[in-house]
Amino acid sequence: NLSLSNPTGGATLGTPSSAVLTITDNDNPASLSINDITVTEGNSGTIVANFTVNLTPASGLTVMVNFATADGTAIAGSDYVSNSGSLVFAPGVTSQTVSVTINGDVSTEQNETFFVNLSSAVNGLIADSQGLGTIVNDDVLEHFTIYAADANNNRIQRSTNGGVSWTVLGLGVGVGVGQFNGPRGVSSNFADTIIFVADTKNNRIQRSTNGGTSWQVIASAGLAVGTVNGPQAVAYDEPRDLLYIADTLNNRIQVVTNASSATPSFAIFAGATVGNQVGKVNQPRGLAVDIAGNVYVADTLNNRIQVNVGGVWSIFANATAGATIGKMNAPRGIFVNALGRVYVADTANNRIQVFDGTNWSIFMSAGLSLGTVNLPEGVTVTANGMVIIGDTGNNRVQSKDVLGTQTSIIGFAGAGANQFNQPAGVR
Repeated sequence: NLSLSNPTGGATLGTPSSAVLTITDNDNPASLSINDITVTEGNSGTIVANFTVNLTPASGLTVMVNFATADGTAIAGSDYVSNSGSLVFAPGVTSQTVSVTINGDVSTEQNETFFVNLSSAVNGLIADSQGLGTIVNDDVLEHFTIYAADANNNRIQRSTNGGVSWTVLGLGVGVGVGQFNGPRGVSSNFADTIIFVADTKNNRIQRSTNGGTSWQVIASAGLAVGTVNGPQAVAYDEPRDLLYIADTLNNRIQVVTNASSATPSFAIFAGATVGNQVGKVNQPRGLAVDIAGNVYVADTLNNRIQVNVGGVWSIFANATAGATIGKMNAPRGIFVNALGRVYVADTANNRIQVFDGTNWSIFMSAGLSLGTVNLPEGVTVTANGMVIIGDTGNNRVQSKDVLGTQTSIIGFAGAGANQFNQPAGVR
C-alpha cells in the first residue's frame, strides 16, 4: 500500500490519500525435468533406482508435480516395484527424488527399461516429462548366442538363432592372425563383442574385441607365464574381466586380469607342475566360472573335477575317477549355470552328467542315435534353457532342454555350412 500523510505549506490531503500498488509477475514459471539412470539389477534382494527431478530456477512459489512409473521392456511387479505420487517443492527448493525399487534375479535376459513420467504441474512447466530407467543384466553365465570350436574344420562357428544357422568366424586354417588350427575352446562376453579362442594346434590364445571382425594374439607358444602349450579351454568371467586358460600341455591353469583391455596381465592360477595333489592338474581340458567367481576345472588325466572357492582348491562333489554315477573318466567339458547346476562332459565315459547341488545324474548316455553321445568334449547352457553338447565323436552338435524332454541335432557332420568335424568346446 502507498499512503500520503503530513502535508506542508498549507496543502491538504485530498481523497483518496492512499493507493494499492500491484506488481505483475511476468517471469516465466520454473521448469521441471527428470534425469535418466542406469542400475545393475543384482542377483537377489532389491536395489533402489533414484531419479532426480530438478526445478530451474528456484521459485518463490510452492511447485507441485505428479509422477508415475510405466513399463518399458521391464515389467512392474516382476522386474521393479511400481511407484506414483506427488512431489512438492517448497519455495527455494530445486530438487526432489523419485525412488523405484528394482528386484534382483539370476535370470539371463537382455537389459530392460522402464519409465518415470511427470504430469500435472502446478506453478511450474514440465520441460522433460520422462525419465528412462535401464536395468542392466548382470547374469552373464547363460548366453543367447552359441559358439562351437569346430576343431577338425579349423574354425569357430557361431549361431544367434539356437542352431538353426551358423556363421563361420576366422580367416580359415593357418598360422596367421585370425586363422585357426584345431581350436578346441571358445568363450565370449554376453554381448558377443569380446571372443576368446584356444587356438590349440597353433599353441596360442586369440582374442577379438569387435565380434570376430579382427583378432589379436594375446598369448603365444611357450613355457613361461603368459605363453601356452596346446591350450584346450578358455572361460571368460565377464563381471570381473578375468580370463581363465586351460594351458593343457603345460599342466596348469593361467588367469588373465584385464582380459579385454589392451594390457592383459597373466599369472598362474593352478598347477605350474603336473601332479595329482589337490590344486595340481594333469592336462586340464575344461573350465567354468560360476556366478560368484568360483572356478571349476575338468582335470582330465586326473579323472576328476576340481573347484577353487575363495582361493582354496578341493575336489568337487566327490567327482573322482570311476564309471559309476558321479565319477569321471577323462572329463573335458564343464559348465555351471546361474542356479549352480554343474554340467560335465564325462568324455571317456561317453556321457553328460549334471550335479543339481545334491546329487549327480546322467543327462545323456552313450550312443550314436539322437539324444546319445560319443566322446563328448563340450557342454554349455543357453539363456533359453537349452543344453548344448559338442558331441565330438559323433561329429555333431546336439541341443536338449534342461528338463530333458526335447532333443535335436543343430549341427551335422561335414565340412560345409552348418556342419562340424569333431566339435569340441561350446559356449
